[in-house]
Amino acid sequence: IKAIGILAIDSNSNNIAELENTGIINVNGSSSVGIYGTTDGTGQLQVNNAGLIKVSSTGGSTNNVGIYGEKNSVINNTGDLVIGIDSVGIYGNQIQVSQTGGTINIEGNGIGFYGKGGQVQVNNSLINANGENSAGFYGTDGAQIIGSGTINVGNNISLGGSFGYVGRNGSTLINNAILNINTSSVGMYGYNSTIIN
Repeated sequence: IKAIGILAIDSNSNNIAELENTGIINVNGSSSVGIYGTTDGTGQLQVNNAGLIKVSSTGGSTNNVGIYGEKNSVINNTGDLVIGIDSVGIYGNQIQVSQTGGTINIEGNGIGFYGKGGQVQVNNSLINANGENSAGFYGTDGAQIIGSGTINVGNNISLGGSFGYVGRNGSTLINNAILNINTSSVGMYGYNSTIIN
């Protein structure tokens, strides 16, 4: 990681630490993270964001990430996400991620929510996966992905399609949203995964 906007680490197993953000965070360059939440494995950390996060990448082998959480962290987001090319809005590594409300706009090769294991739950949000080869959700390694609200996939202009949900390696995709699918796009795609619509 080259740059981190806000870093929170909890090593106290006796209480739950909290990180609160209500401001605007712009993540640029490459291999950078807006908010990074982690623990030493014994502590617990809640990352609460109500601010606007804009993520854009100038290229590189590692995508920029708006919010990243791991090791007993919990991410609660109510803010809007603007996700540029080759970037990820929220990445949960074996943790619980919750999005309530808000608008998520995703450009080409971008991912709104990436769950590696754990659970990602989105409630009553508007997700626009309009960029070519973008995805609203990407779940792997047994992640559970649950979406509600409205998900718009593709744009009817670009020949390259987009994805509402992608699941791999034993993940479960559950759609409770209104899913609008445009030209050359896929609403739900699962490889060795379970799809419930």
